[in-house]
Amino acid sequence: MGSRDLTNWVEHAVQEGLLQPGSPVYELAQRAIREGLDSLSPEQRGVYVTQVVPVLNEVARWQLARQVLVSWRRGSPRLVGAVQDATTRS
Repeated sequence: MGSRDLTNWVEHAVQEGLLQPGSPVYELAQRAIREGLDSLSPEQRGVYVTQVVPVLNEVARWQLARQVLVSWRRGSPRLVGAVQDATTRS
């Protein structure tokens, strides 16, 4: 995932109310975007993994669900089948 993707996901998280602009977690996500994960201290990485990553995972799930819905509406159930296969394996 590139920094542009991460920026978009963080902005989606803000739009969905999952992250608050100016909050420490938001600022940590912004720092990771600007400077990379290597710029984070071990403590900051722990916060990133426990608080930022779950939010980004939620955004990714919502985006996947939207893609499936759009695909289904367009009459292309291939993506739906792939998602069903992936979720039954988990």
